[in-house]
Amino acid sequence: MAKSINEIQIVLARINDLPTLPVVASELIRVIGLKSTSMSQISDLMSNDQSITTKVLKIANSAYYGIRNRVDTLRTALVILGVNEITNIVLGVSLIKVFDKETEKLFDHQAFWKHSIYTAHLARWLSKKFSIPFHGEEFTAGLIHDIGKIILDQYFHEEFVNVRRYMELFPQDQEYEIEQKVLGATHMELGYWLADQWKIPSHIQSAIQYHHEPENATANIELCCLINIVNTISNYYVNPVRHERIYREIPTSFAWKQLNKMKKIKFADIENEVEEEIAKANIFVDQMV
Repeated sequence: MAKSINEIQIVLARINDLPTLPVVASELIRVIGLKSTSMSQISDLMSNDQSITTKVLKIANSAYYGIRNRVDTLRTALVILGVNEITNIVLGVSLIKVFDKETEKLFDHQAFWKHSIYTAHLARWLSKKFSIPFHGEEFTAGLIHDIGKIILDQYFHEEFVNVRRYMELFPQDQEYEIEQKVLGATHMELGYWLADQWKIPSHIQSAIQYHHEPENATANIELCCLINIVNTISNYYVNPVRHERIYREIPTSFAWKQLNKMKKIKFADIENEVEEEIAKANIFVDQMV
């Protein structure tokens, strides 16, 4: 039987071991999207966490970026890749580090982060296609859009297991609709709650809350629509059988029509590029997960 909103809120209020973001990631999220963010700010922040800096340099030297000369210092990485790109790496490393606890085998954390990185990478790619002037927040929103699933797994575990089993029995049903029936809340709502606890900017909170239903968003509609589309694409490439119907509906969806108001693009014209972008994202996944 699904819990009432009040019962869910009581459980959330009693959580005393809620993971906190590393200071570096927390500060980066605070300043992300601000045009005033500088290389020196990022460098100063990261100098306080050597483990993250080491990981960033390793990823910067990976095939994902294809840099010819080896990057040995953070300053060099910032100059070559830019503030937004380094921010993306730091956030990815930090979030995976925070949520490294595995419980029920029905929930594959590696697959979860693979999907999240796909979504983040595709968000950056598609936002450029539509010439949307984001400043890195699209990558962050893509990376954490499903973070509520981990809250569901760790703090509503019995319901989470039932959701996963229900999904196996009824593969045609949407996951968030099953969550509503089983728990009484969705991973979007739980993710929104966590984002608020972490003081993540409101426009990214909106993308988390409405990434399955962007038509219900009252603000930050472009970001909500973007994450909706790339989440669908990512889901399709991870599990084409389950997600084919929704994937095929992208060209007629509210989200696609909304973004098309900014710049006219036919989905069929860019569909062939998606596989190439997924291949690029896989290189990033290999370094992160």
